Amino acid sequence: MSGAHLRAGFRVRRCGTAWIARSRWPGTGITQPDTYVSDPETADQDSVFPLHAAELSQVYGLQISPELDADIAGFLERHPAPADGVVAGRVFSRLLATGRRVAGTLDWLEENGCLVWLIPEFRGLVNLIPYDAAHDYTVGTTHCWSCESLRI
Repeated sequence: MSGAHLRAGFRVRRCGTAWIARSRWPGTGITQPDTYVSDPETADQDSVFPLHAAELSQVYGLQISPELDADIAGFLERHPAPADGVVAGRVFSRLLATGRRVAGTLDWLEENGCLVWLIPEFRGLVNLIPYDAAHDYTVGTTHCWSCESLRI
């Protein structure tokens, strides 16, 4: 593993412990751990905060809480595009390469607008209607369902 990969891993872990906290307390009635922002200032400084949140959710099997969804929506309003496209691309590549819960992660990224934030060209595909008898759904919906069918 190269030094760059190790630094990226430590950065994700540092970001994760700094701004994401998980609730996993027995006896609280929480059946699945949730995530929430514990330090909003640090989260806002992370140039790819929504992707890091998705990565932590995917790797550790955490459920994204409604509060975290709201924080991400606010982040996307304040930051209309990723500040560092290279870092965004690397984190997105890691999300796709894990082989775990990829379809669910892509669905979540599409639902909250992160996929369009990351890949602006995807906006045109989400609601694109193919005019032929073989397609009943939009291209974006078909794409997400294809990922689910492939179990990636």
